[in-house]
Amino acid sequence: MAKKTAKRVALDLGFSARRAAEAELVASELAFNHVMHKTKQGIIRITGLDLAHLPVLTIASLDEGPGIANLSMACSGKTPFGKGLGAGLAAVARLADEFSACSCLDTSSPCPAVAPEQGHGTVICATLRPGSERPGTRSIGWPRLAGIIAPRPSGGQCGDRIIVQTDGRYLRVTVIDTEGISMWPGKEGHPLVQNLERLALLWPPDRVLDQLKKSCLPGQPSARILLVDLLSGSVQSAGMGNVRLVLHALQETGRHVTVLRGMRGEGEDPVLIGSIAELWIMAATDGLPPPPPLIQRPGWIFPFRNPPIMPCIWTQVLFPRHNEIRDDASLMVLTWQRRSASASTSSALS
Repeated sequence: MAKKTAKRVALDLGFSARRAAEAELVASELAFNHVMHKTKQGIIRITGLDLAHLPVLTIASLDEGPGIANLSMACSGKTPFGKGLGAGLAAVARLADEFSACSCLDTSSPCPAVAPEQGHGTVICATLRPGSERPGTRSIGWPRLAGIIAPRPSGGQCGDRIIVQTDGRYLRVTVIDTEGISMWPGKEGHPLVQNLERLALLWPPDRVLDQLKKSCLPGQPSARILLVDLLSGSVQSAGMGNVRLVLHALQETGRHVTVLRGMRGEGEDPVLIGSIAELWIMAATDGLPPPPPLIQRPGWIFPFRNPPIMPCIWTQVLFPRHNEIRDDASLMVLTWQRRSASASTSSALS
């Protein structure tokens, strides 16, 4: 089931037959690991998104134990249990454009700690793209982003979408919950998406929201808009409707700023934070229950860690299992560490 789904989603995203076959192999390897190691509550989660007009396929493996004591060795293919269809996790890491993993037994790569009843033994994320472009190899000054969108259990067209736009200086991320919009590429004909494409990226998010309200849409959409200025080191946010926001910013002065925005039926005061050294943002639609409580680990300036936890890991840990979803549901996590921030964060954590 996992490998068939991975191949179908890859082809829907426009992957070549060869790349889709590689996605199928990644899903097979991860699913085989659950069987071979008899993991607890093991699942494979497959997500297809269009991020900044670049299709992205994420294949993730999650379980509640027993865990992997040495992830770096397991992913190198040098362990005696690397007996999958290819070379186990080493094959997954080789085929993925971006690969990240965490485990409860590996002290050098622990998973984010959540409430004990929702804990994870091992989380493995493989991100694949259709071509050779690898944004993950960009410098440390480029934001990283991951997302999950799941339609309501009853089926039908999904009403959530994550839209990413960038011109190299500005990065605008819009999380939308409305009718008649889908997560798949090729749906840019929707009036709301057309409006976003026409608006300059330097527009403040509250001004963009005003324009979205004027769109010819059935009802008023819920939306959260984030704008990151990569040059000045600032972030702005504005929202309307039922899109939750959790924002943590570590400023260059060492000040830790936390912004929480819940579910509201009308507009809210916009957010503007400057002098950012490191940034962590989560946005989620109302189809998800509130995220589980995260547990502070020693040596963290929560939720920052050196080396940082990748957004793909965060999304997998924070997104609930399918039977907890009530409606269309989407979750986005963005992290950003400026070029000058690495030394600052290391110093703050020491």
